[in-house]
Amino acid sequence: MMDTDTNYEGMVREILTGAYGPAVIDDGLNLVHQGLSIRVMVLDGPPPAVSLLAMVAEDVTDRAAAAIAVALLNRSEGMARWVLSDDTVYLTAWMPLWPVASGHLELLVRDFVGTFEEAAPDLLLRTGAQSAPRTSGVRQDLRHAPYVPLGHDAGGLRRQIAAWLDERFGGTHEVDGDGDFDIEYDAQPVWIRVREHHPAVVFFAKVVTGARDRRTAAIEATLATQLGLVSAWYPIENDIWQRCEIPVQFFFAEHLDHALAEFLANFGAVQDDMVLLTGGEVEI
Repeated sequence: MMDTDTNYEGMVREILTGAYGPAVIDDGLNLVHQGLSIRVMVLDGPPPAVSLLAMVAEDVTDRAAAAIAVALLNRSEGMARWVLSDDTVYLTAWMPLWPVASGHLELLVRDFVGTFEEAAPDLLLRTGAQSAPRTSGVRQDLRHAPYVPLGHDAGGLRRQIAAWLDERFGGTHEVDGDGDFDIEYDAQPVWIRVREHHPAVVFFAKVVTGARDRRTAAIEATLATQLGLVSAWYPIENDIWQRCEIPVQFFFAEHLDHALAEFLANFGAVQDDMVLLTGGEVEI
């Protein structure tokens, strides 16, 4: 049972200080990676969660072009997602916090800064935006923090997820030909994938099929991701997909329960409008 009296913010601050030392600034809930300021926010819930947020680019001049660029970047695997808000581009990530699992926050941070380093130059090039101001004085590279993840047993994690699905939904769940599990939500498939070489689980689904125009599909995907939810939406040809990825170094059914509930709530919140705005359909 979740302890509502636990000081989760204090626990997160302690984890960050222990893992990153000099890169932790201000009130202990801000990190600096190579001058990039990352705000760490504890969301009370219940159940509690934690999110990361960094301003990456500003002064976007062509918002439509930027929306398409952000949508295409959100196709990539990873726990972080790109968000366009007005003329500013942010990088954000989210994960369940209860029960607190050793190493999960460090995995989220490492994945987050890895996404930034890999994609930020491309983002600036595609959008013509300016790099957001950087914090001076702290130049630590959080990709090389002392934390070292444990080994990842993808097969073992799949067996744990199969048991979790059997308990939650009944029946027997096995992976399909692509190595994914599937469940139904509102008569539509939702897939659950274990990353093969990374301790993470991905929830994904096709939200719209057959959008009339690919440009519109990309823009609507970016607008959905802007809503501040936990998922990213992205176009593949004339379809729009949704995904949410969380770290799973240690298996906790509660983490998957929380992430799946948020994912399905996101799915239900945007699908009808997205179908209407793109001229697409629901694939059943």
